[in-house]
Amino acid sequence: MKKKTLVMAALIALALCALAFSFLNSANRSNEAIRAEVLKATPIGCRIDAVKEYVETNLRGSMSTEPDDRTIEVSFPYGTYFELRSFPWPTTVSIQWQFSEANGKLENVQVIRRTR
Repeated sequence: MKKKTLVMAALIALALCALAFSFLNSANRSNEAIRAEVLKATPIGCRIDAVKEYVETNLRGSMSTEPDDRTIEVSFPYGTYFELRSFPWPTTVSIQWQFSEANGKLENVQVIRRTR
């Protein structure tokens, strides 16, 4: 009985720590706050090289570049967090920079959230 109680207490403590970490995670901020942070470092009109440098020096993960018929998009996974409403599935936050195909300058930054 004691062992079972200790295991349950440990699991509950672990779950509470994971949820607390999620609330403190920078990916848990609003889309506007994340976008403002990114635009401060990579303002509208900057070139793709500046964005790649920012990603490589300040963020962790992998970057993918996807051309389409209007823009060149650079997507990057910004972070992951958990919410009670979607637990146990995480919410993943990605940043997408969109560049003009005509002049190669940044036109827009989007913050995208996905819950599996």
